[in-house]
Amino acid sequence: MGIYLFSVAILDTLTGCSNYSTFYLNVVSELPHAISGILSANNNPVGGLIQIFRRDNASYAIASTAQVDSTGSFKFNRLPENTYVLRAIPNNEQSGLLPTYYDKAEVWNAATIVDLNANINNLSVEFLEIPEMAVGNCTIAGTIEVSDSNLFSPQLKTDVLISIPVYLLQDGKIVAYGMTDNNGNYSIENLPEGNYEVYVELPGYKKSTVGVAVEQGATQTVN
Repeated sequence: MGIYLFSVAILDTLTGCSNYSTFYLNVVSELPHAISGILSANNNPVGGLIQIFRRDNASYAIASTAQVDSTGSFKFNRLPENTYVLRAIPNNEQSGLLPTYYDKAEVWNAATIVDLNANINNLSVEFLEIPEMAVGNCTIAGTIEVSDSNLFSPQLKTDVLISIPVYLLQDGKIVAYGMTDNNGNYSIENLPEGNYEVYVELPGYKKSTVGVAVEQGATQTVN
């Protein structure tokens, strides 16, 4: 890495004239780096899914995902030098654990930015817990679609349909969540009747909630 000075000489063999050009070349490192660490809950290793988002100014792009086994160990290889945000997703939506950004943040704009300019080892990603709530027989379900008006930044380059948390709030607190499938569908079941706010948590998106009331035994659709 560094700035180098180059000189190039061009000789015309017919006339014997020559011309010299001098220029500077800035050489930067594009060597890939790695991020490795442990996924845990209550200081114990657990399995789950780790998503890593590349942060370019105010835009975000999904860089990679990794399924983590019960040892909690994860590693992302061949990442270019950049800044990143990591999010952990529990294996089971009923596990009492909440999708959590590094370092112990519920939302993307409170996450700790990882500045990757060398290998990072032993990064600890700890799940937050979600309070236990009463069990009911109501369901909130729907399909997540992309709307440019919801973008926090002008560009968000990511697959917004797969494995994205959809949160339910009561009194401003997260009480339950579901994950989108490959088609952008989600379903949050076994809810007690009541009033909820629904929102999608995705890096780069403004927090925008939709209110919904569910009655005993009913299913409400919120897209």
